[in-house]
Amino acid sequence: MRNLDFSTKVFRLLMLVLLLFSVQISRADEGWPRTLKGRIVDAKSGETLIGVNIQILGTTTGTISDFDGGFQLVIKANSVIQFSYVGYKPIEIKAEEAVKKTVFQMEEDAGVLEEVVVVGYGKKKKSNVAGATAKINLKAKEKYKTPQPVIGKRKYKKYLEENLIRPNDESCKDVKGEVVLSFFVDKEGRPQNITVVHGLCESADKEAIRLVKEGPKWTPGDLPTRVTVEF
Repeated sequence: MRNLDFSTKVFRLLMLVLLLFSVQISRADEGWPRTLKGRIVDAKSGETLIGVNIQILGTTTGTISDFDGGFQLVIKANSVIQFSYVGYKPIEIKAEEAVKKTVFQMEEDAGVLEEVVVVGYGKKKKSNVAGATAKINLKAKEKYKTPQPVIGKRKYKKYLEENLIRPNDESCKDVKGEVVLSFFVDKEGRPQNITVVHGLCESADKEAIRLVKEGPKWTPGDLPTRVTVEF
């Protein structure tokens, strides 16, 4: 009996430890996942960096910075976010630290800058033409166009509000929040390659995609654009 009582006490103690451990984990995960929003700039010049790859390390989930250097990405607790860009040192930052920032600075990779490159008027070190890298992003804003709604942003937002059909299935009917879509626009002004950057539930995500597909045309552009649909 004594052995049985001792075993019972040990079992109860282990269960208590496991319970406390699970409570700590649940508290650590409160408020997650979160939407990380920010802007990426050159650490020295302050110029925005276009096309920076932002990815959750160890996954295929990611996005790229737009022509203003801006981005947003849904991240989970304990994940690591990696920023990578040609000619710059990659950055890895924990999710818990990333959500505290709004501006992310990237430094040029000195090793890459010292490489010899071929230019139109001969050979020069990258360090001698590195000053042009900041100008590239300024020229990119002029060269590459971001699509815009043909009817204007205000009218497009009104279209989304007036034509939204709320989901009526059990898992989505009471959902509230935003669905963020990213897509390119073809020469005909129609959205293509629509992807869900931040979703709510399956029905809400499909409704947001329907609105964009069936909605007003966009001006063609080279860069991806985004639309936020509120539920």
